[in-house]
Amino acid sequence: MRIQLIEPSTITQMTADGPVGTVTTTPTIPVGVQVELRSRFDDRWTHGFAIAVCGDGEYQVRRLSDGHVLPAWFPAEMLRPILES
Repeated sequence: MRIQLIEPSTITQMTADGPVGTVTTTPTIPVGVQVELRSRFDDRWTHGFAIAVCGDGEYQVRRLSDGHVLPAWFPAEMLRPILES
């Protein structure tokens, strides 16, 4: 199993007059990708989830054991995609 970390990237907004500011973006995790979820209770990575819904920088996950979609929304920082190898 390989783990891919989600790292934000910084983009500088430019105009004809020069830079106007920076925006930090986090890559989107596609629906269906298996992920580990950072537990809010014991601060550990827990496996057995996949992305079910993407929305505005947050995600809902599906538990692989029973297919149930958890009602909570999680920010990208709490998810770690697992790459199939």
